Amino acid sequence: MQTNRLCNRVGLKSHSSRAPARHLDALHPQVEAVKAFVAKCEGPPHYINKRLIANFDQVWTTTYNHSKRVLHKPEENQGKHKEKHSVSMQRMMKSIKQALMIEASDDANDSSTYQPKPIVLDAQANVSPIEGWRYPRTTTTLSWSDGELGASWITVKEGAAPTELINELNNELTGLLFIQPQDSKSHMWNASTMLHYLKFLSTQLRLKRVKHNLTTKDRGLIFCDKAAVHACQAFSQLRE
Repeated sequence: MQTNRLCNRVGLKSHSSRAPARHLDALHPQVEAVKAFVAKCEGPPHYINKRLIANFDQVWTTTYNHSKRVLHKPEENQGKHKEKHSVSMQRMMKSIKQALMIEASDDANDSSTYQPKPIVLDAQANVSPIEGWRYPRTTTTLSWSDGELGASWITVKEGAAPTELINELNNELTGLLFIQPQDSKSHMWNASTMLHYLKFLSTQLRLKRVKHNLTTKDRGLIFCDKAAVHACQAFSQLRE
């Protein structure tokens, strides 16, 4: 209680940090180098518009995140309750004597008293009631330098969801996100995914220009990480 009162008084709140990350300081040399590069691109011959500077990044997640600890009762014990036993004074005194080393403890390896637990075949493998929770997806976010967020690009494994459902969600959530079924058997990015995303990114760039009354003379600058697919030969040729 005292801790909660102190936290409330100083304005501290509880937050969950499942994947903590490290961020460079604003005065770090690498951050300063990026700022200098952006400032250089704003002049000739690029003439980059500050509103058209963005960064996209991917993060993959599963459909459902389990709690680390759950209360679970095996199916074979459904409807069963342990009988209540009164405290045995004899056992209590025996435990005290063993703790004080007055009486020797029982041999746990005594074959006459040890009863091995019977093997259960076809036992329950997990406690997850969510079917298909292990089907992952990759969400690509697009962040503009002025603080606005573009639409999300989501890639899913082929067959993870019916085509009719994907089309329905894309129509319903137009402008917020787009779901792209992968050509491969994985949700992870590949060269084909990059080509699809560049087409999606060009649409986002056009919408950004229209919103701020800009023209094609106002060029954009897009940042991304050092993922292997971003350095593939096909992407290098497109950049050239």
